[in-house]
Amino acid sequence: MDYTNHNTSLRTNKHLSYEERFYIEKQLQANVPKSAIAKALGRSRTTIHTEIKRGTVVQIKQGTSVLMYLADRGQGSYEASRKGSFNTLKAGAIEAFLATVYHERHSLTKLES
Repeated sequence: MDYTNHNTSLRTNKHLSYEERFYIEKQLQANVPKSAIAKALGRSRTTIHTEIKRGTVVQIKQGTSVLMYLADRGQGSYEASRKGSFNTLKAGAIEAFLATVYHERHSLTKLES
């Protein structure tokens, strides 16, 4: 059986680049379907849909509100969410702990000798 819509060969656990977000923005402005955008980028349709939700803003044009995807907004939202997604502790931030461990170890060495 041949599945034409399988996604096992697509990239997994990779983040969208700014260029890909900009491509999505331009394709949406040209009214290209999400599935065609996903196929062109080699991404899941769900990934494209999630990115569009992330980067959509309300713009007021000629007195009416319009929902519009902006690559800058998508990238900014991505960067803001990435800030807290990994450990940013540095040795200086745990200096007191390191000093305590050093002194305890040093005092144990003195007791043993």
